Amino acid sequence: MKRVVLGCGLLLFLSASPLQAEDSLRGRLPDGRAFRTDANGVQLVDYTAELELTIEELNRQVHALENELEDRPAGVGRGLQERDLVSQKPPRPMLPGQR
Repeated sequence: MKRVVLGCGLLLFLSASPLQAEDSLRGRLPDGRAFRTDANGVQLVDYTAELELTIEELNRQVHALENELEDRPAGVGRGLQERDLVSQKPPRPMLPGQR
């Protein structure tokens, strides 16, 4: 839960950047490149436009996950346990003829 809150804070901070201050339009071109529209109405295709769209997509994902957590019935998921799959030794494979 802390990660979600920290992630939200980071995304809100990034989305409140000076580039966001201008009321620009964003989207994707037919070829998939991200664009933003500057104050003069010129479409800019650059890394900043890609970052702005990524921030919007991540904000939507965060909101969807928060809604999913709120809608989850009480107690669901509390019986789950975390396992360390990296440090555990894998089971030895059975050779033909072994039981």
